Amino acid sequence: MRIIFTDIDGVLQINNPKKWNKKCCKLYSDVCNELDLKAVITSTWRVQYKLRELQEIFYSQGIDVEIIGTTPILGIERGEEIEIYLKENNVDDFVIIDDNVRDIINYFPQSLVAIEKSYIGLTEENIKQIKKHFND
Repeated sequence: MRIIFTDIDGVLQINNPKKWNKKCCKLYSDVCNELDLKAVITSTWRVQYKLRELQEIFYSQGIDVEIIGTTPILGIERGEEIEIYLKENNVDDFVIIDDNVRDIINYFPQSLVAIEKSYIGLTEENIKQIKKHFND
């Protein structure tokens, strides 16, 4: 199984919590479907919403990607939470997309796709990085 650990704010949803960026959502959905990636949510949205609700939100934003889980909420660095998720689940390969990487980069620098500008979100350059990760 191939996973895309996904942050939401600054990646898919920029500037307005009620309106996600359509271009970012399409890029995300397309790359996940092309590479058969399953989503695991690392975003703080996992605190507010249950898995079923997150899936409904994704569908309502045009993201046709299966969310299979969330990282544990332990109040530690997100890199550690991802590490724990990986130990507890059968994951063949993964990539992490996030706009705030300071608590992730030391754990998984080779699997991290940093969103450079949270006011722009996911870009075609990021998609190239994701594809390169899985095709190397």
